[in-house]
Amino acid sequence: MLNIIIEILISAGSSTFVVFLLKNWILKQMEHQFNVKIENYKSELGKGNISYQIEKTEFAKKKFEQVSTLYTKLLDRKKRAEDTYELIGAQSILDIRRAYDAQTEQDKLLQNDISMAGLYVDEVVINEISSFMTCCYLMMINVVSIGEDRLSKIPSQQPYMIYKVCTNENFDPEYVADSLNKMNKQMNATFDKITVLLKNYLSVS
Repeated sequence: MLNIIIEILISAGSSTFVVFLLKNWILKQMEHQFNVKIENYKSELGKGNISYQIEKTEFAKKKFEQVSTLYTKLLDRKKRAEDTYELIGAQSILDIRRAYDAQTEQDKLLQNDISMAGLYVDEVVINEISSFMTCCYLMMINVVSIGEDRLSKIPSQQPYMIYKVCTNENFDPEYVADSLNKMNKQMNATFDKITVLLKNYLSVS
């Protein structure tokens, strides 16, 4: 298009100087339009980058909330596991059953939080949490077994029994108590690992 205009001007007898000025003017107009398009493109890229940064920030915020909430609830679960020792000296099997049922319901709710956290943490963390929850559950079973065995000799208590250990001649309270202590150590060790892993997630933006 530019060459056609120039040829027309030359054929019309225009001076070389006029042609030179016109050519420069056209080139500047083209350069200006090109720069405007570039700036518009950069602006669109910038908007996209801002949107990306906002989404990234929101994700980091949500991750922090989920992970910190989970850690708090796991810490509470650890305390509840340690408190189950008190059930060994419970006054009735009915008290043990109520505590057992309450723990079971709370663990169901905690599993929902663990599932949600699975969106933000990797499989290694989830596996450690699963091991921790297993330890807590086995500790409860051992405590219930010891408590029931202690109270099972009382006829009025027998209808409330969960595991009916008094009918198991091979039940050994000392063995179960030793197993309980080992499970407690394993629970604490696993929780320490979880603490380190989750703190790493909380420290990353």
